[in-house]
Amino acid sequence: MMKFGSYHKDRNAYVFAGEPLTIHTDYYNCFLQKAIEEIKQYIDVNSILINSAQEIAYSQFSKCFQNKPNWSAEKRKEIVGNYYSFCGFGKINLKNVHRKGGYVETESEHYGLSWKKIYGQRQPEEHGVAYFTMGFLCGATEAIHDIALGTFDAKLIRCVSKGDASTRIDVFRGLKKKLQNSVGEGVVQTFENQPQSTETAINYSDILEAFTSVEVEGNEETGLMEAFGSTITRHYANYYSLISVRILMGLEKKYKRDGVIKAKTIMIQSAQMSAFHLLGNLISSKEWSTTIAPSVNSTDDQLHGILAFINTLGWGKWEVERFNPSGKSTFNITGSSESNAFLKMVGKTKAPICFFLEGMVTSIMNMVYNTRLTTNISLDENQFDAIFKSENRYVVVDAKTRMTGEESDRFTVCRKDQIS
Repeated sequence: MMKFGSYHKDRNAYVFAGEPLTIHTDYYNCFLQKAIEEIKQYIDVNSILINSAQEIAYSQFSKCFQNKPNWSAEKRKEIVGNYYSFCGFGKINLKNVHRKGGYVETESEHYGLSWKKIYGQRQPEEHGVAYFTMGFLCGATEAIHDIALGTFDAKLIRCVSKGDASTRIDVFRGLKKKLQNSVGEGVVQTFENQPQSTETAINYSDILEAFTSVEVEGNEETGLMEAFGSTITRHYANYYSLISVRILMGLEKKYKRDGVIKAKTIMIQSAQMSAFHLLGNLISSKEWSTTIAPSVNSTDDQLHGILAFINTLGWGKWEVERFNPSGKSTFNITGSSESNAFLKMVGKTKAPICFFLEGMVTSIMNMVYNTRLTTNISLDENQFDAIFKSENRYVVVDAKTRMTGEESDRFTVCRKDQIS
């Protein structure tokens, strides 16, 4: 399969054509979208999901094609299709999409197949779930044909999530939408060295080298991606960031402080679900058993192994600065794709809004120290509630981010029942 992008160890970021890409599981992708759909009576979530993908795909492929001015439209379509599969989104062929519009039909689309596996078949009256692919096709079509961003719109005709044999998306020239280019890598933050703790046998640099030297990509036949014991995607980091900001701003405008609390809850719970499945499956994976497990001799080593793994996902540099599972522990994150984007999108803020980071740091502590994170861990709803709703769960007691003027993103956590 054609390769796209490369990993940059000076910022722990995977980048293709100016867009940072981060690895996430199908559970995170679907849980976040499901939570967003549940507030559709308050704000226009369909447009947020579609337009965010459209802006990023357009910006990325416009930059990609800029360097290849002699590529024909057919060559560009081939590149877009290959990229979609490389990232684990499925299989698409744009042969029937032209300057005035057209359609794409596929039996393999990540969101639809994942949704059906996780939540079951959608009801006939419900909209399909391929919002990301709708926006992706709009933006890619505009870039392929050198047409202005915001020209195209899309309609979901069929979706495998509803029991259809295939997903069909029509793209067409609609009412001009006021969209804007992606912020790309945002306000980039670099560093010279990977983290390393003297209190563990886990070697962060060796794990980074081992994981990033092997290309993680979609299957040749299906375009879907399996790794770390999960179905994953190499998704646009800015897709999540745009969605977060737009949901936050939309709910805050309508419901003030209550809206902010609702948005924060959605983002943090989505991060918790991400950690629950990503880490729960990682422990049982061949990648863990061959690369990390040989150095794990204690629960603390397990924590460091997980952080070393996270540093390979394109999320920046994660390290534990102060560590006390029975008291307070502080995580320091440098070059987070989330804060990189937020600083470029909205600049400084009075309060930290890196909700994915907040959800993840508490999740890591909860998964490692509030459950027996072993190869046979149950990944059902009861186990999730037992971990993330217990009175002794870990919570953030202090958050300081680059958006509030800090040099890096720092989160201090402790058990809820220990908060005085």
